[in-house]
Amino acid sequence: IKTKADFISVVQYCVSKNYIKHSKGSINLRGLNTFLAQENSKSLACLFNDLIPFIASIAVNIDAQFPKKTHMDYLKSQKNSCLELTRDQVASLLAHCCFCTLPVQKGVDIKKFENFYCFYSSPY
Repeated sequence: IKTKADFISVVQYCVSKNYIKHSKGSINLRGLNTFLAQENSKSLACLFNDLIPFIASIAVNIDAQFPKKTHMDYLKSQKNSCLELTRDQVASLLAHCCFCTLPVQKGVDIKKFENFYCFYSSPY
């Protein structure tokens, strides 16, 4: 990912793969487009040369953070429960949120989902 268009394409692909089949509507990345249009070239260079590759390197290691034998229950609203995660596990989950690559849970409203699609979209 070296350009705005590359990043938007990756997010658009992941959103279409993980969201659109579970929601009614089209992909709205106006918020992401607006953010990228407002950034200067120095900020964009840092974003594409440093930050996004770093986030991607964390995301690709998710299997090491959550081995196949690891079982995690989802936390449920209105029910007391506890879930312990390591710092690396949290980083891995957040990295996947950035790229919208966490799978959609059945029965979960798209507006309440845990990926960062809500930050990339815009109501305007």
